[in-house]
Amino acid sequence: MLVSLFLTLPIGLLSISVAVLLMEVSAVFSWRANPQTEASTHRRPAVAVVVPAHNEGSGILPTLSDLQAQLTSSDRILVVADNCSDDTAIIATKAGVEVSERKDPLRIGKGYALDWGIQISNNFRPLS
Repeated sequence: MLVSLFLTLPIGLLSISVAVLLMEVSAVFSWRANPQTEASTHRRPAVAVVVPAHNEGSGILPTLSDLQAQLTSSDRILVVADNCSDDTAIIATKAGVEVSERKDPLRIGKGYALDWGIQISNNFRPLS
């Protein structure tokens, strides 16, 4: 009798665990049953993407194109042309994104450029 108890107890606990897992999985699928309806009723807030760039004129266009494809019209892309000596700012402007040129030879680097862009973006007001 004691041996059968030790055999049935683990099987029973395993059955309960499997049943709970199945209920959780089915609840997730029923909750996300219609993602299009959910997406249409909940708009995400506008975002600002800060792109720090130092002499990136030759390679920034593919990055900006990828970003523009993923954002909505109320979102914003801000390229911080940080201490550039090339045409990064001109190329980014022609791509239709906002550009801020930063000239500070004492504070060079991505951290300073990101801080600059975040300070500017904090004043961002969405279009809609």
